[in-house]
Amino acid sequence: MIESGLYQLVIANAGFSAIAGNRLYPLILPDSLVQSDTTQPSATYQTVSSVPVYSNDGPVGCVLARVQFDCFAAAYADAKSVSDAIRKTLDGYTGTLPDGTPVSNCWIDNVTDSYSQDTRLYRTSTDYRVLYAQQ
Repeated sequence: MIESGLYQLVIANAGFSAIAGNRLYPLILPDSLVQSDTTQPSATYQTVSSVPVYSNDGPVGCVLARVQFDCFAAAYADAKSVSDAIRKTLDGYTGTLPDGTPVSNCWIDNVTDSYSQDTRLYRTSTDYRVLYAQQ
């Protein structure tokens, strides 16, 4: 599962863990983080789309996924720092993920910044395209 491999790769990165520790969650932040007045830098991940790759002869055994990483913090600079640590890990990545998934390429597709008045958190969202071998 691509999400598991990407999670393991990012969490193992010293740059990410120095800023966000192990605060990388699927889909949503835990309520305990969102409701805190001192939200620590953290991130979520989710697959936005995942489509098989085809040639004229049919499926080629690869998948092109769009995986979004949302980075949150009480300070804008901290949200950007978490995002930058993930970028340094994933952008241009080729190789085998810790879960054994072979990745042909990974690149940034889109980056957006936002702020939520409700949670008082800054957010940087980065969409990565990941081309990997289906297992």
